[in-house]
Amino acid sequence: MFIRERMKQLFPHALVLVLLFLSLSLAKEGEKNESPNMDSDEMSPDYEKLATKLKKSKSKFAIGKLDATVSMTTGQKYRVTGYPTLKFFFKGLPIDYEGARENNKILKFMEKKSGDSTKTFKDETELNKMVERNSLAIIGFFKDLNSKEANIFIETARLTSYVEFLITSDKSLMKKFGFEKYGIMAQNDFPENTGKDISVKRSTYKGKFNRNDIIEWSKSKSVPLIVEFNDQTSQKIMTDEKINQHVIVFAKFTGKDALSKEDRDKLMIEFARAAEKYRNKFIFVYVDLGDVQNGPMFHYFGGDIEKTPFFIIFNLADVSKFHPHEDANTLTTKNLVKFIDLYLNKKAKQFFLSGELPDDWDSKPLKYIVQKNFMEITHDKKKDAMILYISNECEQCGDKMTMMKELAQEFKDSDDKVLAYINGGINEFKDESLTTDLFPTIRIFKKKTNEMVEFLGQFSVDNLRKFLIEYDVQKPEYVETDDEEELEEDNNEESSIHTEL
Repeated sequence: MFIRERMKQLFPHALVLVLLFLSLSLAKEGEKNESPNMDSDEMSPDYEKLATKLKKSKSKFAIGKLDATVSMTTGQKYRVTGYPTLKFFFKGLPIDYEGARENNKILKFMEKKSGDSTKTFKDETELNKMVERNSLAIIGFFKDLNSKEANIFIETARLTSYVEFLITSDKSLMKKFGFEKYGIMAQNDFPENTGKDISVKRSTYKGKFNRNDIIEWSKSKSVPLIVEFNDQTSQKIMTDEKINQHVIVFAKFTGKDALSKEDRDKLMIEFARAAEKYRNKFIFVYVDLGDVQNGPMFHYFGGDIEKTPFFIIFNLADVSKFHPHEDANTLTTKNLVKFIDLYLNKKAKQFFLSGELPDDWDSKPLKYIVQKNFMEITHDKKKDAMILYISNECEQCGDKMTMMKELAQEFKDSDDKVLAYINGGINEFKDESLTTDLFPTIRIFKKKTNEMVEFLGQFSVDNLRKFLIEYDVQKPEYVETDDEEELEEDNNEESSIHTEL
């Protein structure tokens, strides 16, 4: 009520008010603004110029600002959680604005919201053209366009900015789509239904006829039931703020040895039926292995090309991956639902990537290990294990490999020491302390206790030898190189790298 009354007093000619919620008190005190958009002080002058211009011209648009840290009740009422926040008020009705902050973009949005919030169409051909242009449309059918239900629909349309709202009172269309007095339908340009025909793209609203419920329903329809992972969709899929759980299916949909159309349609229907059950909880994604760009992603999730179609659950929040049990990895709606329920009940087995272990992994003095046999080597109570962590992208790892090979040759006949290396980029562990993001890294796992100790000294064969032999007696006294200044610079550089990472 406060906003509406003050709007009438201060802006008698205004139909639309943009209210800029600021934190002026924090700005005066010099405190840091945590808003990710921009600083309140930086925004104010530009908006003040526009506000003055609009007021002088007696425009139907107006701009005001409010210090929400002083008027806390108003800020809380309109759910202001960061500064600056822009909200539109059309005849007192609040509308969130999340678009660009440039003046011309804001004016364009004001013009759009102050005009007709819905578009009318005459026939089904015109409807299909409108949907094709916008990917999704929410369509209202009303026998009486002045009815209470029609007004609720029009108000709802004004409150949303992510989807086009269409409206009609055409009797023949209402009859065709099964509406007597009123009804709402969503039409997508992507597959929506989970019935026999995957190409059906319409669904009817069956909830209560109020703004909030219709808005939530329309939001759920703004994302495809299932979506393909590609260059156009990857950013949206992996940065969705509301849903960070994904069910992903990998299959060869195109190219050589691709699924037949019949098998593809059958698979997609099974997938879509599960997606309907868990809508708004998971994003359901399919990945075409016929596209070579998707190969690295497939391997990252532990896929086996001989066992496709292949599906997994991926939690983006903690980067955890889950595979179905071997006896339930055939892609059917039943198996998907069972797998998802296990995951939701925290009973699904988490998957950790492991490199392939070659038959000759221990044929050389410097062993090659992977996640699968890591614990066997590093937790041998009778042997010290010195492990070098490398990655494919590490340019400095080659020199360290040479040092480790030389040292391994020296200790190849030892009964209580073993030296090995692991590719840290393709091996994952449940215990995060066993991993590292810094390559190269060298660690010793002590015999008897299996305590892990990381090497922090200057890399040289002599220093590594001393570390391997004397770790359990005293802190290694690393051998100094001939060039002490070079050593000091290298140590400082190593230290800064550790600090930055």
